[in-house]
Amino acid sequence: PEYAESLINLADTYSHIKRYDEAEKYYLSAVKICEEIYGKNSAFYPVYLNNLAVLYLKQKKADKALSILVEVKALREKLFSPKHPEYINVLSNLADTYRILQKNDQAEKLYLQVNDLILAYIREIFPYLSEKEQESFYRIFRYFYLTNFYSFAVQQAQTKPQLLASIYDNQLTTKLLL
Repeated sequence: PEYAESLINLADTYSHIKRYDEAEKYYLSAVKICEEIYGKNSAFYPVYLNNLAVLYLKQKKADKALSILVEVKALREKLFSPKHPEYINVLSNLADTYRILQKNDQAEKLYLQVNDLILAYIREIFPYLSEKEQESFYRIFRYFYLTNFYSFAVQQAQTKPQLLASIYDNQLTTKLLL
């Protein structure tokens, strides 16, 4: 298990410095080890697969990423509630993938679902966080999940102006919370 985690760390490093072939090799090895040790139904397996899919997105290999992310989504549906950050993460990655593949209807549906889940998550956990924790939490969620949705909404504004309304609603909701 520690070896597989080391491979993931190495793959992350190679991915960060854009040595994607080496990164892919290490991600694939880590996925294989994880599957052999823990099985596909472990909490680790979809994390490792998701990392591989994100690598493929960086390489503009959206078709490869899509097939992996569909598997990750199915696994995370079994492991987590739909409100769990790991589940939200895969939905967001799937939305980004559909956007790259210009499957805008699927992307829109997932972006809106991610948006709704994040707002529900914020409403549920914010009362229990300090002000500093709230700001940090929202900054992370905005960066990793909402930025791509907002960009998509602006691109689609001519044909789907209601997406801009979602951005506006988000701004009002979060301004009230923060």
